[in-house]
Amino acid sequence: ASDIMFAFDSISAKIASVPNQYIAFSSTVMAVFGLRATFFLVHDLVQEIESLKYGVAFIVSYIGVQLILSQWRYFPNWSTCAVTGVVLMMCILASACQKISSRRREHST
Repeated sequence: ASDIMFAFDSISAKIASVPNQYIAFSSTVMAVFGLRATFFLVHDLVQEIESLKYGVAFIVSYIGVQLILSQWRYFPNWSTCAVTGVVLMMCILASACQKISSRRREHST
């Protein structure tokens, strides 16, 4: 339901800035489909990689702080990509190490 509210909320902003109403509406619909697909993808990945939820929270927080500080400081685009890649790799490695250690504990008992 929140993605539908997001779609209706952004339609008025797009109509004000995009003169072609068909493009404004269709791009909003496609954005909603993309958000839904991304939600299910992230949900499945969080089920598989336990520490991913902490990584996603860190990435979203980093981007928020970067947006706030962008008024006073320039951040190159590659820095966000680098932070995202490093955090995701750390989450994957942490989850893999956690699974390996839990398997070792199971075999030792």
